[in-house]
Amino acid sequence: KVSHMKNRLAQFVLIFVTYIVVDVAYQLSVGLKFMGELYESAGIRDVMSEQPNHAWTILFFFVMIAFVLLKLAVQPAIETGQYRAAIQNGALVGIAAYGTTGLVFLWTITGFPFLALGEFLVEGIVFCSVSSGLTAYLVLRKR
Repeated sequence: KVSHMKNRLAQFVLIFVTYIVVDVAYQLSVGLKFMGELYESAGIRDVMSEQPNHAWTILFFFVMIAFVLLKLAVQPAIETGQYRAAIQNGALVGIAAYGTTGLVFLWTITGFPFLALGEFLVEGIVFCSVSSGLTAYLVLRKR
């Protein structure tokens, strides 16, 4: 039982760190600039925060997405021995999570650009499928 708990904790830490690395690398290289320009051209830059209000909300997001990806994408893939299943399941989680956010913004923020919804979906698919697939691959490789 203790060994099982240690494995799950190690898997959680791995997906947590992997997701953060993928997300932050993208945001710093392309995402923040692209979305900033998109919001600016749509005239909604002033409704978006330049700096997140609470560091704990960012931490909570990363913990939440890591937990969901672990339960719905990584662990099922590990159980079947197929890391590709984590990629597919991660993409589905990404579509649901990021698509929901994008749609809420689209119908609640006047002038929110439709292109931003597409960007949200791409981010969700890429971040979740890459981090889930890589995590499952690394865990399965150790076996």
